[in-house]
Amino acid sequence: MRYLAVLVAATAHAADVCSNTQAIDGQQFPDWIKSGGSTRQLTGGGTRYKYGVAKVYALGLYIDEGVASGALAKFAGKDGKQLAADQKFHDAVISGKFGKTLLLQFHRAVGGEKVAEALKDSLSDKLDAKTLETFKDKLFGVISNGVNKGTKLYFECSGGDVGISVDALKAQAKAPSSVCGALLKTYYGKAPVSAQAKEGMAHGFAALAAAA
Repeated sequence: MRYLAVLVAATAHAADVCSNTQAIDGQQFPDWIKSGGSTRQLTGGGTRYKYGVAKVYALGLYIDEGVASGALAKFAGKDGKQLAADQKFHDAVISGKFGKTLLLQFHRAVGGEKVAEALKDSLSDKLDAKTLETFKDKLFGVISNGVNKGTKLYFECSGGDVGISVDALKAQAKAPSSVCGALLKTYYGKAPVSAQAKEGMAHGFAALAAAA
């Protein structure tokens, strides 16, 4: 019975992700996922480095299907280089009223406390102390055993609380809604923690919009 339960769970997860993938710095990201009750398409991304040398995780951003020809249509037609240099584009992604999911895939094993503390620190200038502690506690509750190479960490934003999950799209914990904007500003704001991830998202969006 346990084997059957695992098989059913694996099959359900497979139905929530596209079998076609794109590589982001050696990590495979599905072209689309089912998240927040909608289909979300991969834009692009890059790697988050520690001290500018050690690879920690690859990051990809998913946005609701149709956004490229809808809410962000005015940016369609621009190439990736133009979008990467256009902060108004990134601000529109951050503030847009559409669903978004961040997927972090780890390049190496890291302790859960270290991951939770590092992500908390990256949001420290964007959230109040109470919200920061709540976020860290919720995140650590999901990754208390640490992450391994290839572990997938999802942050799902759909207008309410932020869903947090590991290796599956069903939320295993929820953080306050304000965490969504803080995370997006961390990666796509004026001073991103990974310029590569920000630029990769812009180039990926340009390709997605061109194919729409």
